[in-house]
Amino acid sequence: MSEFIFEQKTLYYEVYGKGRPLVILNGLLMSTTNWRYAKNVLSKNHKVIIIDMLDQGRSSRMPSNYSHTLQVEAINQLLISLDIISFYMLGVSYGGNIAIEYATTYPDRVIGLILSNTAAVYTEAYDMLNLIFSKTAKTGNGLECYDTLMPLLYSKDFLVNSFYIKKHYRALVTYLSNRAMSSALARLTRSAVDYNQLANLKSISCPVLVIGCDKDILVPVNKQQDICDRLPDAKLVVVENCGHSVIQEKPAEFLNIISRWLMGI
Repeated sequence: MSEFIFEQKTLYYEVYGKGRPLVILNGLLMSTTNWRYAKNVLSKNHKVIIIDMLDQGRSSRMPSNYSHTLQVEAINQLLISLDIISFYMLGVSYGGNIAIEYATTYPDRVIGLILSNTAAVYTEAYDMLNLIFSKTAKTGNGLECYDTLMPLLYSKDFLVNSFYIKKHYRALVTYLSNRAMSSALARLTRSAVDYNQLANLKSISCPVLVIGCDKDILVPVNKQQDICDRLPDAKLVVVENCGHSVIQEKPAEFLNIISRWLMGI
């Protein structure tokens, strides 16, 4: 559990295990705490570095809007400070966007890329999410935000039947009611407004694992297929009966896909 100072802002990160480094970038609503189970699995064979990007988790809140470039440079400077020169990178959703942009900016540093539930270009999903979080930042109505957001993140079956949802319901509503947090989430979505890495994917020559989910409303599987079609060495795996948040809905399957792929390259 450590902190790195980047342009007078704090970047929080955690490091576990030994071996070839695996850098993990969170999805929009995630933080390092969401990887408690996963880190134990992935750190068996890798040095795992989990990063709260700016405006996430325990990292600094930003005073104004910014671009993906700032996130990429903050991550790069952190990794340089840790003397981590070459590594695998895993990005989930928003973290996948940043991972793609990192890999196209520094292609010689990334030896393997894992992209989960992500796209290579700005999508309408970000407009939708920005409206939700911007409204909640003004009203503080976490319950309304929850009711609007959850069907976008999870499959219907998971929402109805999952113990995870029942267990964390109050905590999620409280989290979303925090206006400072909703403001941070709105800034994160706005940081993607100029995001388009489709033409730059050709600069990625490392092996790439792309994970999609058949019930993902926010980033449908065709967005992951579009990434694969533009890369020389990419594999697409689709998780069935699962919504956008695969790490919550099907964590064991998600980690098994990643672990087997890492062992095979």
